[in-house]
Amino acid sequence: MKKALFSLAMTTTLGALTACGGGGDDAAKPVSPSSLSQQTVSDTGATLIPANTASDQSFGATKVFEVVASVGDTWRIALNPDDRTFQVTTIGTSRETVNALVGSRLQIVEDGDFTHYYGDSSGNASSTFKLTLDKRTQTVVGWVSQAALAGGTSRVASRVSGTAYQIANPAKLAGDYTYLLNTTYTDSNGVITIKAQPGHMRLKWNGTALTGLTCPNSHISTDEQLCVDDAGARVQSGPVTPQILTFGQNSQTGRIYLATFDGQNRGDIFYQNNIHVQMGDRGVVLAMDYDFQNQLGARYLGAIHAAKQVTLSKADVVTTMQCTTGYSGSTAYTLQLKSDNSYSYSWSDHGLQTEDGTFELNQVSDSFNTNTAIKGAVVLTDRAGNASPKTLVPLSSSLWVMRDDYGTSKLTYCAPRNPNLVTWSGSGSSGNNPL
Repeated sequence: MKKALFSLAMTTTLGALTACGGGGDDAAKPVSPSSLSQQTVSDTGATLIPANTASDQSFGATKVFEVVASVGDTWRIALNPDDRTFQVTTIGTSRETVNALVGSRLQIVEDGDFTHYYGDSSGNASSTFKLTLDKRTQTVVGWVSQAALAGGTSRVASRVSGTAYQIANPAKLAGDYTYLLNTTYTDSNGVITIKAQPGHMRLKWNGTALTGLTCPNSHISTDEQLCVDDAGARVQSGPVTPQILTFGQNSQTGRIYLATFDGQNRGDIFYQNNIHVQMGDRGVVLAMDYDFQNQLGARYLGAIHAAKQVTLSKADVVTTMQCTTGYSGSTAYTLQLKSDNSYSYSWSDHGLQTEDGTFELNQVSDSFNTNTAIKGAVVLTDRAGNASPKTLVPLSSSLWVMRDDYGTSKLTYCAPRNPNLVTWSGSGSSGNNPL
């Protein structure tokens, strides 16, 4: 069973946000993601995760991240940049992993606003993790080897996102969010299904506890009794009433966790799931571990990413991002959103492949390719009609998440820049592996 240890991390925000002046002759001046992220830190009372455990101190760690994995785990990564050592510790897991993995080969590459960390515990370059830190928001994105954590050497890995921050007060998480839930669902017969689903989440603080509601592919009604479409009518597919969330806080560590997803006792086993709260430039970003087994024996593993719900403008999304869906960045994409409401999506798979189309702001698309207006999301529609619409949720300048419907509805991470690929000769080399 998962350990009831739950951590919060803070992420970053959408790139080209601006703050408007008060009129007159003063032009609107851009506000940096760093400044906006620091405002989120101040608003939530966030602090840096301290390197204060006995294992941290045993090898002189000075930098700590806690990350949520796309497979439904939470890991703590402690780094000692002085002697280039690191330690990966399991906080919550659904699989057999070692409690702690220590490595003595940490490569660090500085790249403007970004720092790239490459960890090796087995003698193979970057065999354990590859992380990119956006120093503007202290958000990390990358992958961690599941096999290395189980004592092996395979490059099979899980995508991760996290940050260097933590918060202690659950009340600071209250608000409306746009979320993207991704799960790998294994039924009692061993059949595996991958699903990613957007929606509306509302978290509330009643003075003593944090609770929440979610409606997939729809809105929470004003009276909070129904999941509704744009016109306020009850949805015809999926949950017709909001799913209930309950939360807890570990009395020893202070970590906040998602305790149940639907608030019902139907024989489900819902493991306590870590919440990471990233400090975004548009407000708090949530990255939640997700792991439960229903009464029929089906297991759901994955993660929930959510951003404070705001109405997106074109200026918020016109940019170029590097995206990946594959393990270890094996499937890399370049996504460009343009000022004429068009997009292009390109990747290398037996030669250059491309897709282009149009995007709609403040929309999500469901499994029936029906759009619903929800603030804080973007729908990409392929011009040629060869692919299902994709739902993109820009969490911050540092991280976007997307439901990519190529073959399976799977999670894609998008980050603002390609990290450099590093050779262990120490020379470093440029490459096109995004995460």
